[in-house]
Amino acid sequence: MMRYLLSLSLLLLTLLPLSAAAEERNARLHTQCEQGNMRACTELGFYLYKEEPYDYEQAYALFSKACAAQEMTACHNLGSMYYQGEGVSQDLKKAHKLFTLACRHDDADSCHNLGFLAINEDQPRQAEKFWQKACRANKSDSCYNLAHLYTQENRPDKAQPYYQKACDLGDADGCNRLQTP
Repeated sequence: MMRYLLSLSLLLLTLLPLSAAAEERNARLHTQCEQGNMRACTELGFYLYKEEPYDYEQAYALFSKACAAQEMTACHNLGSMYYQGEGVSQDLKKAHKLFTLACRHDDADSCHNLGFLAINEDQPRQAEKFWQKACRANKSDSCYNLAHLYTQENRPDKAQPYYQKACDLGDADGCNRLQTP
């Protein structure tokens, strides 16, 4: 029992500095955001969106502010909120609009997500276009998805280079799908 209490105490002690560090980080980002640093607004919004305790309302406000100032990661994150229905009502049209804006500005994650939206709408050529763009930006998941699309279409010669690129970028599934001579 004593060993358990000691372990629990040590665990709690290690969590306290992280909480203090997170509070300090958030305060620093808040100050930078208030000074007009939209990247800081986006980063703070991300922590509020993904770390407990979640504050979707504040994350939404920060992403909206930064997206309006053309911070494309914020537009992507806002699109993700609409896509997932986290903190807002799910709205795939708004998600699509935000992902499209960010993808046009070379946000690979947004291009990747547009590929999924296209597949869900049974538009494989659109998905191909978006995943090609994201793959060119070294988004390994998009390279793999593109290869998988070509495999499903029985186009192995077209699939292999994308499995290879996915593998080269560290995607284990891409490596597993490579054909050995």
